[in-house]
Amino acid sequence: MRENLSDDIKDLVDSMSTRSFLDIAKKLINLLEIKEIENKVFLPNLHTLLIDLYAAGHKLSPISIKYSNDFICDKASLSIDKKENKHNISNLGTKAFYWEIFDPYFKESKQSEEDIKPILGSLIDDLNDIYHDLKVELFKINHVGTNAAIEDALWHLKWGFNAHWGNHCIDALRALHYLDYEGKVDVE
Repeated sequence: MRENLSDDIKDLVDSMSTRSFLDIAKKLINLLEIKEIENKVFLPNLHTLLIDLYAAGHKLSPISIKYSNDFICDKASLSIDKKENKHNISNLGTKAFYWEIFDPYFKESKQSEEDIKPILGSLIDDLNDIYHDLKVELFKINHVGTNAAIEDALWHLKWGFNAHWGNHCIDALRALHYLDYEGKVDVE
């Protein structure tokens, strides 16, 4: 399939930032798909991979759309079960939930303080959304593999970092940092 790709898409896929990101994303997906794993193995690896994923997502180059303007992907072929990874983090029980402020800059967005209340965050939700966003785009790259599909996937990965999965990653990292370094979960 690679021989059918244009030189600019090959260059994009071969760039250090893209290769690094895709490698880390695959490692995270693989970790989240392990059916049986102890927390003492799962949590430290998850924490490290999310740190690496966030840094690699930050370094992904924004791309211009050239091929994927008319890209249509069969949504049925991209049906990803978001519950595949739920069992690992749900072993934390109530510690899978944390408090957060959705918009830390509420005064700049002209909302009243009454509108800004802590909300309950969920590591399960964070990981499900990260998993789904990455898995769909990796599918496009690895199984559809056309110029349009790869360009579309890489564009969505960068956009998702800025607008969706990157936020979930930061939220999960904050919660995992607290659990790990504040000793809230015994991973032994």
